[in-house]
Amino acid sequence: MSVKTARSRATELLASLNPAGRLTLGRMVRDGSIEQKLDQLLERLAPPKPVAQCKLTFEQAVSELHRAYFSDKKENTRVKYQRYIKRTLIPNFGSLPLDQVTAERIEDWYNSYEGLAGGRPSEPYKILMTLLRLAKERRIIRSVPNPIVRKTWTSEEREAFDSETAERIDDYYSRRISSPDAHPSEFAIWVGLHTAERAQALVSLAVDEVNFRTREVTKKRKGREGKDVYSLVYNNEVIGVLRQLRSRSERYFFPRPNYPGDHVQAQTVRRHFQRDCKANGWKLPKGGRPCLHTLRHTMLTYLGNKRVPVPVIAAIAGHRSVKTTMRYIHPNKKAARDATNQCSIGARRRKRTRGKS
Repeated sequence: MSVKTARSRATELLASLNPAGRLTLGRMVRDGSIEQKLDQLLERLAPPKPVAQCKLTFEQAVSELHRAYFSDKKENTRVKYQRYIKRTLIPNFGSLPLDQVTAERIEDWYNSYEGLAGGRPSEPYKILMTLLRLAKERRIIRSVPNPIVRKTWTSEEREAFDSETAERIDDYYSRRISSPDAHPSEFAIWVGLHTAERAQALVSLAVDEVNFRTREVTKKRKGREGKDVYSLVYNNEVIGVLRQLRSRSERYFFPRPNYPGDHVQAQTVRRHFQRDCKANGWKLPKGGRPCLHTLRHTMLTYLGNKRVPVPVIAAIAGHRSVKTTMRYIHPNKKAARDATNQCSIGARRRKRTRGKS
């Protein structure tokens, strides 16, 4: 075969292998042959070889990444995160290879989470994604999945108990906190119902934050410009219960039974309230799942039905904007009916006419 015939043959083969025409044969190397050049082209055009799967399971990866993840954590945080990993993550992802923890699996687990505390597993989700990022940094996996999870509350979850259910909850916990064997979670739930306080701020309520003379609670929160201070006003009944609890604890009003120097965890209070809701049949009007944050919606809705001005409700809730408060007020049909009866056009004139006749 002549050189001219070989070149034309190679060009035809190249055109059949590379229709886009991005690869060219180029000049022939002196010590090479047309078969060698074609072998190189075929190797470049061949599909990529499958990457070897990661045989390391999630549970084994956690044991390897344990030191890197918990090196800068405090003791309490380390214990809490280890509990999340053991109870929530390992039962769902422990036996899976690390590269099979895909975004779809994470989304299904996150959206179908049925924990005793209710809500979404935000803390375990953060731990899971942090462990996957550490695995990528150590080249255990090639990429980190990017799941799309819903971190905000939906309109169905923003509900409040009706007035009858709220009275039943109040009666139940009023009896419970009067018993000598009452748990700190029951005191926290009752105070949360009557103050509309957030769960984390409620359980961490310290003795030095309450001024019993002015009935004010001064707390710090981290805002956009650093830490600012806001004050809440509690009623006489709540102040009386807090004064009773002050004699039992030196630092926090709701101490942990086994660790008096620390406050009870919000997860424990949520689990306690969720169990009581199932046992007593406390349900939301729209059929949603009640959680501890529902008490905040219930109290602010109760104030709105009692015709308390919205700016005053915002001050009670500690909101900076009235728009935030409006998401917590769910007026019921009875309150709307009473308002329309009072504001009926011509009601005073008709009432006076009936009186004169």
